[in-house]
Amino acid sequence: MTEPSLTLVCNFCGKSQKEVKKLISGPNCYICDECIGACNDIIAEEVEKEDQEADAAPQDPPDPQELFQELHAAVVGQNDAKRSLVAALRRRHFARALDPVPRAPRILWVGPGGVGKSTLGLAACDAAPYPTYSFDVGRLSEAGYVGDDVEHIIQGLLAIAEGSIPATERGFVFLDGVEKLSLSMPRTVVHRDISGASVQRELLRLLEGKTMDVPPRGARHPQQQNISIDTNSIVIVAAVRLEGITAPPGATERELRDLLVQAGLLAAFVSRFDRVVFFRPLGPSELATVAERAFEHAKNEANAVGTTLDLRPDALDTLVSAAVASGEEGFGVARFTQRLLEEVYVAERPATTFTVDAAAVRALLSR
Repeated sequence: MTEPSLTLVCNFCGKSQKEVKKLISGPNCYICDECIGACNDIIAEEVEKEDQEADAAPQDPPDPQELFQELHAAVVGQNDAKRSLVAALRRRHFARALDPVPRAPRILWVGPGGVGKSTLGLAACDAAPYPTYSFDVGRLSEAGYVGDDVEHIIQGLLAIAEGSIPATERGFVFLDGVEKLSLSMPRTVVHRDISGASVQRELLRLLEGKTMDVPPRGARHPQQQNISIDTNSIVIVAAVRLEGITAPPGATERELRDLLVQAGLLAAFVSRFDRVVFFRPLGPSELATVAERAFEHAKNEANAVGTTLDLRPDALDTLVSAAVASGEEGFGVARFTQRLLEEVYVAERPATTFTVDAAAVRALLSR
């Protein structure tokens, strides 16, 4: 007489091996592929919950000395802007314990080109102990048109925070190139403004700390469930380049705000910023420090191809004088450094030593 075949079953759900795709054996037990999948889902949910709780847990406030140290290493001078930034990050940290939570600071940096606005904003992104996102507002357009809308800014911050809502809601956003939204900028589309006043009005929702619905990833889709992000506690710093408009010495914030409106920004937009900080032009001694740092970076890069840059003292003075005379300031120093490195890299056989004196500086600047 033939013995009946033994039917194996999952010890967790009781399904037989004929009812599932896989049945994995262990010490005196079996588990099916469906139960393994359920276990993985449970573990993933628990891990996500623990991550969310960790993101929402109180953190130590950012240390002001450490923040100043990193900002000083990136940008020469502009101490008022650095103070506004450090104060904003620390204020937002302690304000989260209040009920109701006040809106995180909104700061607008104003100044000519080449004085460190963008560099300081990027340095802040590196120094802030929170998820940070840098965004060029020139990419924005009115909702429904080609280009990014305001929700893309928060979507980018959410991606940096790896999808964590609590981490996103205490993040830091740097908006660069606000002058591109000026009503005085030339328009290629004359029948409707889709990147000036309309975008400024769109940004009001972010500056006012409204809750914004953003897609978790990629472009919007009708069937996609959006994520609601409260922007009230996100620190926002924006930078605007003013050319052709000079702030009088010791100008008050009110005067700076009036200048911004004259430059083509909406009064409603400017008024949403708690602080307006002017980036003053760099003095000769500050530009000398910028040039010394640029030369040091150039020397290190040239060493990588076996070239030694022999920097003479008169080269620094000549470069600083040229940068002041041209009004390009930090931009002028950066452009010279690029031209200098071009000379190093285009040589068929890089020279062992490349002398940089006043004559070499003038020759490179004249090209």
